[in-house]
Amino acid sequence: ERKNLESAAFEKEKLQAQLQSLSLRKENFEKLISGAAALDRERKMLETLQSDYLALRERSAQLQQIYDGKNKAFLDEQAGIIAGQLEEGQPCPVCGSLNHPAPAHCAEHTPTQQEVDALRERMEQALEVGKAEGEVLAKLLLLFSEQLSALSENASSISKEQLDKSPELIDRIRGELEELRLSAQ
Repeated sequence: ERKNLESAAFEKEKLQAQLQSLSLRKENFEKLISGAAALDRERKMLETLQSDYLALRERSAQLQQIYDGKNKAFLDEQAGIIAGQLEEGQPCPVCGSLNHPAPAHCAEHTPTQQEVDALRERMEQALEVGKAEGEVLAKLLLLFSEQLSALSENASSISKEQLDKSPELIDRIRGELEELRLSAQ
């Protein structure tokens, strides 16, 4: 009987060690699931930020295009703009003539210097905001990538087979421990 008790005590220790190991695996698995859920939330947030960034970049490109067109129109109409300021008897700022028999005319929708300057300012602000958001997004993507790698490493240490068997093994070992306790009494 003493041999049976020693064998039962040894078996109990062995089963307790297995139970502890499985409990640790289960805890690691639960952390892995929790980490994956958190990473998924971060992924969704990053997708939203990327979408916002792309929209901002598109808007910046549109503002750049509008500015370029208005600035070109303004520069193309400089002769007409200067001619609009000419006064008979006063020297022309370009050629110095006091007579202005055929001054150039501006196109109907020629932008003003103030309009061009305001567009340039809006475009530059949009570019600055886009650059800042791009830098933040790049840092967040790097952080996400690092977290994904860490999660992947943790996941690789737990095989699918182990995960599938863990609950059954824990229940079986608990049952065997209970049997040993009952038999030892």
